[in-house]
Amino acid sequence: MRLSLLILNDLNQQAIIRKNEVANNTTDVALFWLTLIFTVAGLITFSFVVNFPSVISTPIHALNEGIREIAGKNYSKRIHLKQNDEFGDLANAFNSMAEKLDDYERSNIAQVRFEKSRIETIINQMKDGIIGFDAKQKILFLNAVAEKLLGVKEAQVLGKYSADVAVNNDLMRTLIQDNLKKELKIYADNKESYFIKDVLNVTNNNEVIGQVIVLRNVTQFHELNEAKTNFIATVSHELKTPISSIKMSAQLLSDNRVGNLNEEQNRAY
Repeated sequence: MRLSLLILNDLNQQAIIRKNEVANNTTDVALFWLTLIFTVAGLITFSFVVNFPSVISTPIHALNEGIREIAGKNYSKRIHLKQNDEFGDLANAFNSMAEKLDDYERSNIAQVRFEKSRIETIINQMKDGIIGFDAKQKILFLNAVAEKLLGVKEAQVLGKYSADVAVNNDLMRTLIQDNLKKELKIYADNKESYFIKDVLNVTNNNEVIGQVIVLRNVTQFHELNEAKTNFIATVSHELKTPISSIKMSAQLLSDNRVGNLNEEQNRAY
């Protein structure tokens, strides 16, 4: 019996040792997996905390920058977001809007340039001198006639203050005088020409935003008036001699010293 009890005791101890080893191994494995899981979860949490703000802020920053560019009339700005979420849809909508605005702006600019070219052509074909100023009396444009009259090229005075140009230009100094009423005699087209100054105010919503000085060429009327005077003088001179002769003959007929007139001659006289 004692031997049997000793054998049973040994068997129990061996069983306890095996179970203890199994429990220790299980504990070590569980501890390993728990450590691994918590490490991975910690790394994921850390990455999420670090990257999540940029995931939200990056598209918002891109959209904000794009809106600022559009507000500054830079319609070529595009937003490139490789996201298949609401931010990606918003970026696509923004790009579509910017493209349409860009097309509209280009068409408007082309139309404005065409109208500007047409107006410049019309102005340059006019026989009157035309000078344009902005609200601060800076020169905006000259037509070809005004260039000849002033003796300067448009590129030389464009954007300059009229008073600064008038320092070295007598005609400009005369034109910017507000009390100018008389005709201007200017040597142009190899002859003395006459011009009348007209000032036209350019307004926008009842506010004067510029002026246009028109030098109307009235030389033609002076030439017609001179031709009329010369014609009258010529006719008067040509008629004066025969009229004087007729008058002298009539006076001789009325003089009884050269003889009496008959009844028919008296009627004719």
